[in-house]
Amino acid sequence: MAVSSIIIEQLIEMSKNSIDFTEVNKQILQSFINVLDFNYLSEDNKVIKVKTIYGAPERAIAEIFQENAIILPLISVYQIESIESQERRHFAPVVKSQKWWNHKTQRAERVISLAPKAMDFIFQISLWGKYIEDINEISPQIRKLFNPSLNLETDLHDHTQVFLTEEEDSYTYDTGDGEDRTLVKTFTVNVETYIPYPIYKITSTGKIEEVVFDLEIRTG
Repeated sequence: MAVSSIIIEQLIEMSKNSIDFTEVNKQILQSFINVLDFNYLSEDNKVIKVKTIYGAPERAIAEIFQENAIILPLISVYQIESIESQERRHFAPVVKSQKWWNHKTQRAERVISLAPKAMDFIFQISLWGKYIEDINEISPQIRKLFNPSLNLETDLHDHTQVFLTEEEDSYTYDTGDGEDRTLVKTFTVNVETYIPYPIYKITSTGKIEEVVFDLEIRTG
């Protein structure tokens, strides 16, 4: 069933400033950190889990050189930016119309929403270590995650694709305080995701109302 131009105008107006970037970003970040599960072999042949923290390189360096120094290697994750995808964006409003089954009323109801907003979240993975051997041991583990992409699962999306877009060779991070040298290698990744708009129900009177998200899609 086609959606009238009046309803589309109402939908656009009601959906203004309604995208929750914070919640989507939080879920993506947590899911991404969870998959960064790497190990390295210590000098005494023990398998050690690499700790992962969130924060800019400055925070990682601060933690490395604090009083109770963190054992290297260490991975830090930092979000560089979030931008609307130029390749996947819509150039005009697209309305999604579906039938959902309402358990409370025991009947199918027609719901509509604007198509999700295509976004790219850019993250930087920094791999810190004292020895190039550790960097070289962990780097292939990072690369293997992307074959050619990594799929993240969140409460909002089952298929969020992450691509490795850039890799920078190891270099020495100069702290300027005479401490032991620290090596760092960086990987830049692009998270391709969609930010959902609110879902609205079309009533029998032709008006639209915001839906409480306890509906289940009806198949068949």
